[in-house]
Amino acid sequence: MWNLDSIPARDYARIPLIESFQSTYSFDIFGVCESMLNDSIPNEDIQIQGFSPEPFRADKPVDSRNGGVCLYFKENLPIKERCDLVTIPETIVAEVKLNRRKKIFFVLSYCHPNLSSDEFNDYTNSLEQIYESIRKENPTVIILTGDFNARSPLFWEQDIETREGRVFNNFLLSNNLEELINEPTHIRDDGSQSCIDLICTDQVYLFTDSGVQPSLDPHSKHNIIYGSLNLHIPCPPPYKRKIWDYKSAKIEEIRKELKNTNWQNLFFNLNSNDMSLVFTDTLMSIFSKHISNKIITCNDRDAPWITPKVKTAIRRNSRVYRKWVKRGKKVNAFDQVREVQNITNKLIKEAKQLYYKKLGEKLSDPQTGQKNFWNAFKRITNKKKHTNIPPIIDNNKYISNFRQKANIFNDYFANQCKILDNGSILPDVAYKTNASVYHINITINQICDIINKMNSNKAGGYDEISVRMLQLCPSEVASPLQISFQKCIDIGIFPDSWKYANVQPVHKKNDRQIKSNYRPISLLPICGKLLEKIVFDHVYSYLKAQHLLSKNQSGFRSGDSTIYQLISITSNIYESFEKYDETRAIFLDISKAFDKVWHEGVIHKLKCNGISGNLLAFFENYLENRHQRVVLNGIESDWKKLEAGVPQGSVLGPLLFLVYINDLTDNITSQMRLFADESSLFTCVKGVEETHEKLVKDLHTVALWAH
Repeated sequence: MWNLDSIPARDYARIPLIESFQSTYSFDIFGVCESMLNDSIPNEDIQIQGFSPEPFRADKPVDSRNGGVCLYFKENLPIKERCDLVTIPETIVAEVKLNRRKKIFFVLSYCHPNLSSDEFNDYTNSLEQIYESIRKENPTVIILTGDFNARSPLFWEQDIETREGRVFNNFLLSNNLEELINEPTHIRDDGSQSCIDLICTDQVYLFTDSGVQPSLDPHSKHNIIYGSLNLHIPCPPPYKRKIWDYKSAKIEEIRKELKNTNWQNLFFNLNSNDMSLVFTDTLMSIFSKHISNKIITCNDRDAPWITPKVKTAIRRNSRVYRKWVKRGKKVNAFDQVREVQNITNKLIKEAKQLYYKKLGEKLSDPQTGQKNFWNAFKRITNKKKHTNIPPIIDNNKYISNFRQKANIFNDYFANQCKILDNGSILPDVAYKTNASVYHINITINQICDIINKMNSNKAGGYDEISVRMLQLCPSEVASPLQISFQKCIDIGIFPDSWKYANVQPVHKKNDRQIKSNYRPISLLPICGKLLEKIVFDHVYSYLKAQHLLSKNQSGFRSGDSTIYQLISITSNIYESFEKYDETRAIFLDISKAFDKVWHEGVIHKLKCNGISGNLLAFFENYLENRHQRVVLNGIESDWKKLEAGVPQGSVLGPLLFLVYINDLTDNITSQMRLFADESSLFTCVKGVEETHEKLVKDLHTVALWAH
């Protein structure tokens, strides 16, 4: 949408600008505010190549100096103008009907500046009537756009709040609409800026992109705003989820029943896999008995601050208003309508204020973890990434079915966990130390300490056991876990039931409809991660004590970070400068590094580092027979087996990767720094040809290591 301050101006000079813009971005719909059209200007004079020769128009009033709107659209778009829904001038309502069930409504409107308070209230009330009329037709999405001449820091944080901005924002709040544009759209000659051209919608998740493009005409002070959505996108289906009311938990009853459970009898003559299953079933049975729980329906179409009370208030407000209309719109009966409107408006404001207050408290709380801090910050600044995934383009087809999408993602992620068979042969074992570690003794106190230190907000795995559950009775669950864990170590087995992961695709960058632009986040069973943590602490301490981990590796190292590594590299560069030398560097990143780890290779390197006996067998079994599935909106893909890589979302995965990449620095003549899978080679230049040969030789060494 573009407020271009007149289509006819300067002999229709802006029409070719729109045509060039359209040839680059190919929008299906293009809205114009302040079109300055009147009855004397025929459609033939304002045609734009690529659009229908008969655009929808709502020309400026005869007695007005400026104004008017015009809506261009592609000829093949199934669109029609809905004049029957329009109650205010300079407003267009268009309906795009994709099939019998899916309708999209597009509202384009212009609000004149300097309206009186009553006039602006009348304008927003009329918009609300249009919105309510559209909602009765149960559309898939409603899009409201235009120049509303309303300013608010809630649209752009550096803007001021005007009376119009406050009223318009209340209109959005009361109708559960969200505004997408959050940067200046109007830049005046004196440099002052404001965000008054807006795109509002009731279904934010449908938009794959939105933003501002600079004006194509220096005479136009308004930028172009845009939003991209796929017209084939279905609404995400509601899904079922079990929630637990931990405040009502009968903790003493839980502890008593767990204490009275004869775990030795339950585990008698069972292998490690069966022990983990029996433990899970017994634990969940006890928790289900003593913690109130229920199945709820989740709908991601709602704003995060919408509560059941808000929904009830909105429905009540609608009922009261409809009754008032049905009974003849009597003036003396409107007080009740106004009272309910005020209550509803207040409740909506309070719900959103409370939501943002809690986010603010997270930001100000020094105990808030880094991840929760940035999640809250992104929510407050409206930069939170949308978790809903649009249709995926696969083999040149749009895939909108959620089960199909889940399987496509799972196939893609699982295919990354395959190694290229290049005929590599493992060398003979060359021990790096005379020391060795082959066994771990696990105690109940050790398990209790780890449980109590775990983040209670961490999501659990497919088995539904949560950290909160274990923290209700740490010593009681530690006893059977100690029996199970110790047997796993003694016989070198990691239970298969703890090798299954739920995966959530998370968008990284670029087109949200391309599967390769997503990365997997894996959720593993909590009890399996407990066992991993015990093994990690023991093995990491051993490797550190024996000085087996490269000092040039900063990734996943306690007390080290990218900052320290950057300081080290910068210091070396400055030292070269002081000697009037230069530094040449090469920066490397291993593609899909964690997914491509060769299992036989990492086991070989563990053996070289002194890991032996049943503990080595434990690691071998830990990497075998791993499976994952993708879960989208509660819909699950099929399970898929993983053939390579270290487990994503695990505790031991990073440690195994450190061991795997640890010898990359061997035989490197340049200085080398590692941060997980990223590395840098740099050297002081003494002679240009000599330095070049040195770096090329080191790159060849890295290539041989990767082979």
